[in-house]
Amino acid sequence: HYTSTVAKVCVRPNLPQLDANGNQVLDQNGDPIPVYYDNVNSIPLSQMPNQTQAGLAQAMTNAQGFLGGYFPLPNQGANPTGWTVSAPAATDWREDQVRVDQNIGDKMRVFVRFTHDSWNTLSVPTLWGWSSYDTVTTPFDGPGKTAVANITNNFTPNLMNEFIAGYTEDWITLNNAKGGNSTGITRASQSGFNLNHFFPANSGNPLLPGLAVCGGGPCIYEAAYGANPWTNSNPIVDFQDNMTWVHGNHILKWGAYLEDYHKNETFGGPPQGEVDFWSGQPGSTSNALADMFIGQASDYIEGTQVFNGIPVGGNPKGHWTYWDFEPYFNDDWHVTSNLTLNLGVRYYLLQHVRDITNPTVDSGFIPSLYSAAAEAQYNADANLVQGTGATPLDYGNGLVQCGSNGIPPGCQYNTFKNIAPRFGFAYRLGNNMSIRGGYGIFYEIGNGNEAQTEGGEGNPPFNLGLTAYNLSEQQIGPIFDSATGQYNAPIPPAGYTNFPLHQKWPSEQQFNLSLQRQIGNDNLLTVAYVGMLGRHLAMGYQGNWVPLGM
Repeated sequence: HYTSTVAKVCVRPNLPQLDANGNQVLDQNGDPIPVYYDNVNSIPLSQMPNQTQAGLAQAMTNAQGFLGGYFPLPNQGANPTGWTVSAPAATDWREDQVRVDQNIGDKMRVFVRFTHDSWNTLSVPTLWGWSSYDTVTTPFDGPGKTAVANITNNFTPNLMNEFIAGYTEDWITLNNAKGGNSTGITRASQSGFNLNHFFPANSGNPLLPGLAVCGGGPCIYEAAYGANPWTNSNPIVDFQDNMTWVHGNHILKWGAYLEDYHKNETFGGPPQGEVDFWSGQPGSTSNALADMFIGQASDYIEGTQVFNGIPVGGNPKGHWTYWDFEPYFNDDWHVTSNLTLNLGVRYYLLQHVRDITNPTVDSGFIPSLYSAAAEAQYNADANLVQGTGATPLDYGNGLVQCGSNGIPPGCQYNTFKNIAPRFGFAYRLGNNMSIRGGYGIFYEIGNGNEAQTEGGEGNPPFNLGLTAYNLSEQQIGPIFDSATGQYNAPIPPAGYTNFPLHQKWPSEQQFNLSLQRQIGNDNLLTVAYVGMLGRHLAMGYQGNWVPLGM
């Protein structure tokens, strides 16, 4: 067990206390409470887009709720905007291991290892959320297990086999919690707080929406973004068998590696919602903090999982898997007393990652099946109008379900030309100098951020993460009618991460050349060149940027 201390020194905006009519509340001496921000434009109510007096009053109440939940009170005495904290963050860690070693006769050796880690900590401020204060914390629980079994058998003095089986899994759970300087991070904890959801199924989510305030003053980010709670487990089982045979001037090795990979993870946009105030958007006061008090948001984000076309609230969970099979052969050939060659080849039979949930959370987009004329039309607020064409709410117009209607699982066709030669040599030049070199190709299946379905987690239509722009808080409301099962308002655009239907496996080529010379009895000089080339690597870019000049 050990404890680390996180020190935070921030400016806490001392916001004006306003009543429902926008008038400053006086302090106990009858003086207006000062306002500690500049460059706030005074905008008459008549010029505020989509605002009413009642809407302004609710925005004021919501702003006070954000203050109570996310902003600590100043604690620097005479400095009305100063705040500092030294937050202890304990980490508890324990590791237990079981070890067994056994010789069976004089030719076989067996060992087994099992390790269990118990690990948890408290992240202050929130993890992965750009948070500014300690009002929201993230309890981080991450235990893990690892096991390995190794069996080595010498059949003859020049023939040996080694078998290895391994298992590893970690479990990560993140669930944001109220920090010490918060009055509460739930909606119910903030008196009068009321902000609608896009999806009625999310109305039971108790958390305050995430918040970002930036522009014309300090930039503040608070609470969790995305799935909360967030869970992740990554069980992997692998097997490896290696045979070694010494025959004359050759040391021959052959065998295979097999991996069964799984990834189980929640994902998606925040079902509790996230409201952002960035100065500069239409209707802004040029000060994001003032925008928060009048409820003029730059954007609002909300996510939900979807089942059979119906938004059911909360975050989806994916269950991705793949197989990796790699047979190999290698020959270390002592050609002469001065020359040794290393000749080998490895074949990679890789499987594209795919989700095995039923129905699958994986979707793909095929540009050749897309028609711009069939796309739904956008209104002046950049929202899709129902009934005017295809939307991300369902498959069609290029959006396809992976593993159905002739589309391969994972929405990617496999490639099988993954032959990886290996070559090396060592040549002795006289008694005190040698030259060595090598070349090899290595294929890689990628990780969860690559150009494949696991990297595209969160795509519609199984998951919707909708973003509406330039709106007042009172414009945030249900776009789906649970009674009729229909969308009853224009639909904010959804994000999508696409990847190629046909894609070669990423690979790298490694090569080196070195010269070694012994100097005297105790010194060795080495001059070497080492290089690497990457091929068919994943690269992300925005495919639908608005052209310059528009």
